[in-house]
Order: sequence, then C-alpha cells, then structure tokens
Amino acid sequence: MIRTLQKKFVITAMAAISVLLLVLLLGINITNSVLIRQEAQQMLSLIERSGGQPEADLKPPALPEDAQAPGFPEDGLIPEEEKQSRDQNRFRGRNALFRISADNAMGARFFIAYYEEGESVRTDTSRIFAVTQEEAAAIAEAVYQKNKKEGVTGSFLYRITEASPVTGYFLDISQQKRQAAEVLAVSALAAAGAWILMLLLVVFLSGRAIRPIAENLEKQKRFVTDAGHEIKTPLAIIMANTEAMEMISGENKWTRNIKSQTMRLSGLMQNLLTLARLDEGVKPDLTDIVLAEAVRKAADDFAESAALKGLVFETSLDESCIVKADRGQLQQLLSILADNAVKYTAQGGTILFEVLREKERILLRQSNPVQEGALPEDPKQLFDRFYRRDKARTQSAGGYGIGLSAALSIAEANGASISADYPRNNVIRFTVRW
Repeated sequence: MIRTLQKKFVITAMAAISVLLLVLLLGINITNSVLIRQEAQQMLSLIERSGGQPEADLKPPALPEDAQAPGFPEDGLIPEEEKQSRDQNRFRGRNALFRISADNAMGARFFIAYYEEGESVRTDTSRIFAVTQEEAAAIAEAVYQKNKKEGVTGSFLYRITEASPVTGYFLDISQQKRQAAEVLAVSALAAAGAWILMLLLVVFLSGRAIRPIAENLEKQKRFVTDAGHEIKTPLAIIMANTEAMEMISGENKWTRNIKSQTMRLSGLMQNLLTLARLDEGVKPDLTDIVLAEAVRKAADDFAESAALKGLVFETSLDESCIVKADRGQLQQLLSILADNAVKYTAQGGTILFEVLREKERILLRQSNPVQEGALPEDPKQLFDRFYRRDKARTQSAGGYGIGLSAALSIAEANGASISADYPRNNVIRFTVRW
C-alpha cells in the first residue's frame, strides 16, 4: 500500500514536471524559430530594396572631404537627398527588431533571378557559391510555377516582385535552419537532463512527503488487525454462552437474534481482517486453479440459502479456463459474489455464473436481477468501503457494505481486475478478468 502510494506520488509529480518542461521546450524553440524567420524576412526585404547590394544600403553616405575638418557643420554640406537616405537608414536600424549590420549583410548568401514570360532568363549567383547558375535557374522556374509570391523552397526563402522585369530574390537560410536544429537539440538534452534530475529528487523526497500518510495508514491497519483479534475472543464466548443457554432453556427469538448479530459481527471482522492483510501487501500463494471447479464449489455452498429465498443458481462454465490465483483468496472472492447475489437478488430470481474466454483473457461473470431502485447510478460506488445504498444503513438486506471492497482488493492482489455494469434494466453484472 505504501509503495503504491509512493509510486502514485512520483507519477503525479513527474507528470506535472513533464508538462512544464514540454511547454518550456516548445516555447523556447517556437520563439527561436519565429525570431530566426523574422530576421531572415528582414534580410530578404533589405536585399530586395537594395537591388542585391544590402551592405551598401546600410552604409551611411560619405561626407565631402572638406567636411572632415573640425568644427565644420556636417548637415550643411550633405546634399538633401543623401541626408534623407541617411536618416531613413538610421530610422530603419533603430526600429527594426533585428539590427542588421553591414557585416551581416555582406555575409548573406543569395541569388537573384530575372523572369520573362514565366521563365528564368538570367540569374545572378555572384553572392552564393554553393549554387550554379543552372541550379539557380531550375529553382527559380520551379518556384514561379507555384504561383506564390513568397515562401520557402528547400533551403531558400524567396520573394518574387511584380516590378519590370519580374525579379525573384532567393536567400539561403540553411545556416538559420542549422541554428534552429542546434537550439532544439541543446534544449532537448537540457530538458532530458533536468527531467532525470527531477525524477531522482522526487523519488528521494517522496518518502518524506508521504511519511505522515504512511504512518497514519500503518496505525489504522494495526488498529484493525489488533481490534479484530481482540473482538474474535468475546464473540466466540458470546456464541458459546448463547448455545449453552439454548441447551438449558431452549431456543427463543432472543437467542436467535444474539446468534444472528454475533455471526454478522464475526463476518464483518473477517472481511476487515482480510482487507488489512491485503493492504499490508502480503503476497498470495499463486497456483494453477480450474476456475469452473471453484465456481461450482461456491454455488454449492450457497445453494441452500438461495433455495430458502426461492432463488436458483445457473452456471455456464468453460472447463478449460485455468487461472493463477491463491486458492483460499479466490474462494473467498467467489463467496463474496455469491453471498452478495443471494442477499440482493429479487425474490424468485436466477443467479448466473459464467466462465469464458474473451480473446486472450479469461472472464468470470456473475449476474442477477435486483429490486427496482436498488442500484446506484455509478456502479463503481459499489466497491467503496462501507458503501450502502440505504443512507440510513438499516440491516434489512444483511450486508456490511465492505464485501465488494474486499473482492476488489482480492482481485488486484491476484493479478486480476473486477468491474460492475448494468447489462439490462434492474440487472447487475460483476466481471473478473485475468
């Protein structure tokens, strides 16, 4: 139980950490990709404006020689057109997200294609050495056929202008792609390393985190076990004294009530002790068991009590189904299902046990009709400890509200699962799967 709780704590904590790291990883790489793409777009715009000379567009206009003398008014000697060009360049550099320098512009690798009637008639590959003029022409013509003015083709970011002649600018972004891949690899390795470190830290701290809960659960289990053993002795004495009174004075309604309630309390303590043992993680003694034989034994044990209520046991058993389980615990699981069915089946109803194969799994099914309104909306509630449909917790049905909880623990301890569903109106079916 403690290990299960610790495992759930670690899984929950690592799930939250994994989501956080994944969000950070995606955020970093998406942001990096967007910024790289924007920088490339700005460089392409600069190449387009400058007609293939981006570094010249970024250089300030040269001053006349006589303007270099100290104290000479700079703006008074610069022609108005050059002054406006300089101011525009300064404005562009001051407001752009990426301040592209002349050195960066000189390092840009691109080629230019000129079109006439949809065909590339001339290419300028002077600023890129990895692409020949023939390759550049083929790329330019393929892009023009797509009828898209801008986009990405291979490792080139392109833009086609409507000027005359139609001109295409192709910027090599292979280096930017490589940078994005490197950032992704580094961030992924960092995230993986952080995840492993957090896993070790969470595993180390999980013991301390659940220690108060573990101590509380341990005290509860010890209390149930000790109380169960302490109560068994007075119950045995009460039962023996009641039987002695019946031998002396004869049986009457008071002695019958004493025996009935003593047996009820004894059954409750037996189920509580079973749950306590299973919670302690005691490993069952697994052996091969023919499931059909175990079902027949349980049906025979409860046949008489079923007959007193006018109920009938029916079975449909596959004799070849063999499961690995603890024989005593499996028999207790079947007894819980049979006892539950006898208590809650409507008068004159039929209790059906089935053993069958479903693909590679072995199924044990038990179904029976119940009185109208006796079932909760969610069948999972039936496995809650001390669950009773009757909120007043009367004893009209004779149940404890703990039997199905014990059945669930027994099934899980033996490598199986148990579930409940309503195949028809006012019919309940329990299914155990191996």
